[in-house]
Amino acid sequence: MAESLGVAASIATLLDLSSKLLRYIMDTKHASDDARRLAVELRSTNKILAMLRDLTQNRSEEDLIRVEGTLQALSGTLTELEKPLLRLESRLDSDKAMKWRATLVWPFHEREAREILAVVERQKTSLGLALQNVQMHVIPFEGARI
Repeated sequence: MAESLGVAASIATLLDLSSKLLRYIMDTKHASDDARRLAVELRSTNKILAMLRDLTQNRSEEDLIRVEGTLQALSGTLTELEKPLLRLESRLDSDKAMKWRATLVWPFHEREAREILAVVERQKTSLGLALQNVQMHVIPFEGARI
C-alpha cells in the first residue's frame, strides 16, 4: 500500500517535470525536428500521466490494493522515464543553457535528442498499458458504489 502511494506521488512529480520541459521546448525558437517530435511525445505522455495521477489520487485503500501490482510494475517505468528527463532538465538548467535560453535555441545534438525521444516513446507505451489496467480495475467499481 505504501509503495502504491509512493508511485502516485512519483507520477505527480514526473508530470511536473515533463510539463516544465515541454514549456521550454515550446518556447524554443528554431527548434529542430527532433525537438518538435519530443514535444509531441511529452505532450501525449503528460496526458497519460495526468490520467494516471487522477485515477490514483485520493483513492481508497481498497482501490489501490486492486491495482497494486500494476502500480508496482509502473514504478520501474517511471524511473526509466525520469532518467532522460532529469538529464534533459540538468542540461537546460546549466550555465551554458542559461545563455541559450536567452536566445531560446535548442541546446541538444540530434543524436542526444533522438535517444531521449526513443526512451520517452517506449515508456509512454508502458504508461498507456498501465493506464488501461488501472482504468479496468478502478472505474468499474466507482459505479458500483453509487
